[in-house]
Amino acid sequence: TQKTIFRPSTRDFNNIMTFLMRRILPAFNNGSMKFEDEVVTSFKFLGYGFPISKTGLASVGVPHTWPPILSAITWLVGLL
Repeated sequence: TQKTIFRPSTRDFNNIMTFLMRRILPAFNNGSMKFEDEVVTSFKFLGYGFPISKTGLASVGVPHTWPPILSAITWLVGLL
């Protein structure tokens, strides 16, 4: 729905990110790391040029944290 895109819940975001990341890194979110740490580490590994805030990942639906995370997701989709 539009609400999911504009203000996703943490659960929705985790599902979306896991789906996308597993297309590139099949072992993503296998339980070996905390989700926020794994997202940050994975983006660094893939060469994303901007920092991703762990705090922002914990509150993705907040208006000031969503745009940078959405940019990172757009970049990730470009890799697919």
